[in-house]
Amino acid sequence: MDAPREVKAAIFLSLTVVAIETADRLWRISMDSHATTFTRLGTPNTPLPLRAEDAILRAKEALPTLGQSVEGWSFSELTLREESSQQFFYTVTFRPQAVPSTEWVQLVVYFSGKVTVPDASK
Repeated sequence: MDAPREVKAAIFLSLTVVAIETADRLWRISMDSHATTFTRLGTPNTPLPLRAEDAILRAKEALPTLGQSVEGWSFSELTLREESSQQFFYTVTFRPQAVPSTEWVQLVVYFSGKVTVPDASK
């Protein structure tokens, strides 16, 4: 049994709206200056200068310099951030392993491998 003409028209119009919204979204993304962030950072042919795993390892090695025991903290979060035009770094967050806590330690790892504690005033 064929669907009535109104149903076919409704389906056609719905698909048209979806196609137009998708095209609009893709157009907006292509015009967004941040849409090319990862293209500038690295592609499969040009990897990032510092892998995420290496950034976590360097941050973990730096924990004792803050007076923190490496065993007492576990990795919680990794974020890639932009400091200025094409100057990127990772923030690596650790939380206490033993008990649920709102306490955390966050370190900045630059693509050069340098590890610092973020300035709280920023």
